[in-house]
Amino acid sequence: MIKLLSRKECLERNLSLAASIQETQFLVYAPDKNDLLFNPGENYLEEEQKWVELTEEECQRRNRPIIEEFEKIRDKIPDAPELGAFKSQAILSTATKDFNEHRVLFSHGLNYLNEKLDWRGMLFILDYPFPWLSSLNEVRDKQVLNWLRKKGVHDDFKGGIYADGEDLKTWVSLLFKLKKDNVGFPDCSFAGVNSAAIGFICKHGNIHYVFYKDDEKTEFDKALEKLNLIDIPFGAC
Repeated sequence: MIKLLSRKECLERNLSLAASIQETQFLVYAPDKNDLLFNPGENYLEEEQKWVELTEEECQRRNRPIIEEFEKIRDKIPDAPELGAFKSQAILSTATKDFNEHRVLFSHGLNYLNEKLDWRGMLFILDYPFPWLSSLNEVRDKQVLNWLRKKGVHDDFKGGIYADGEDLKTWVSLLFKLKKDNVGFPDCSFAGVNSAAIGFICKHGNIHYVFYKDDEKTEFDKALEKLNLIDIPFGAC
């Protein structure tokens, strides 16, 4: 089963995921983290194509619309908790060198964890509200594009994707392919609906998980023993 959700609907279904996304947006996408703000002193003005000395007042005036635009775009879920430091983490990989087998093992693995740990389906959302299809290429990413479009994803869709059952396995496999083939695809976080563990696929094709509940990591490790997934040491990824 696949359901397309607005970003608000998606994040309100899992407030831990909402808190993680909001924190990431401030740490990674905020204007001050991307050299988008003007600072008193010399600044390069694109419209004038030259360096200009700006006062603090002038910088505030120029920065105001940039900050307002970020505030308009970023996710705001008032009930999202303060996560604090995570309790533990894990990096999951496989022993195979065959990428297609690798992504199949992960697709079956996440589906098993979803069922065994009673996640009640999984939520996938881009860390920042980019359209899902904006970086996809009609030729290179044809398989993923066709599948997403059949599920109702349109060019402007920026929301979350709920996946369960056979569709979850297919989607995870396609997401691994997308991350491998398309280096420009935006970062995507995911979690079980009924889980405070937040995951993402890194550039090496492994899944990184952070856990905010000790007991959840314990149950996760027990379930992992039944799978062909490996918890690799930090530094090995």
